[in-house]
Amino acid sequence: GYIQMEYTGFKDNTDMDVWEGDITDDGRIIVWENGSFWLKQIKGEGNFPMHFLKGNKLDQKIIGNKFQNANLMK
Repeated sequence: GYIQMEYTGFKDNTDMDVWEGDITDDGRIIVWENGSFWLKQIKGEGNFPMHFLKGNKLDQKIIGNKFQNANLMK
């Protein structure tokens, strides 16, 4: 089957589209929560709402997603 993922409207630091469920090289996951996209720490604290980012660009690189790379969630 297919897994529906929402496009965030953002790009990572390599100009790749960022989608819900994507995982960054600094250990965060992109989630939809409370009406907006968030960069959430996989382990620990340090969550950040993405709507505060300037220019729709992340400083981080996307290294995978929770659906195809579940090992990155550990």
